[in-house]
Formats: sequence, C-alpha cells, structure tokens
Amino acid sequence: MPDLLISDVRFHRASTGCRAHGLLGWVNFIRDGRLHVDGVRVCRSLEGRIALSYPNNGDAAHAHHLGPLTASEHQAVEDEVITYLRARGHIT
Repeated sequence: MPDLLISDVRFHRASTGCRAHGLLGWVNFIRDGRLHVDGVRVCRSLEGRIALSYPNNGDAAHAHHLGPLTASEHQAVEDEVITYLRARGHIT
C-alpha cells in the first residue's frame, strides 16, 4: 500500500435530493503537498459502500481522466479520505 499524505480536505455536502440518490457530496484535497485534487464525488452505492469517483470529461474517443493510476493507489486514497470524512462527521 503506498504511503500517503492527504491534507487540506474540504467536503461540500450535496443537496437532500442528490443524497437520496447516493451522491453525498464533493471533496477536494491536497496530495503529498504537491497536487490539488478537486471535484471528487463521494457516493454511496446501492450496497451501502462509500466510494470516491474522480472527474472525467471528453468524449469516448478523447476522454480525459483524473485519478490514481492503480487499483491499490485508488483504494489507499479512498481509505484515507473516507476515514478523514467519517472522523469529522461529514459521512457515516
């Protein structure tokens, strides 16, 4: 598991209607003191799992994605951010 340093985490709660459909809000954070990550969705799956969903744009031929390069890196960032949000009462 990669060593991480997530700081300056800011959570913006979604509206009541969006939360009813699984979108809890958006999170911004600084990664390793060098990278600002903005607009990451915090979602609750139908099974109740909380997950991060990174922004992307473009079309099928020219998609632009932002996010961790590997599944283990994605899981490590997700675990750290979700732990932070839970500790501060933003999500349960």
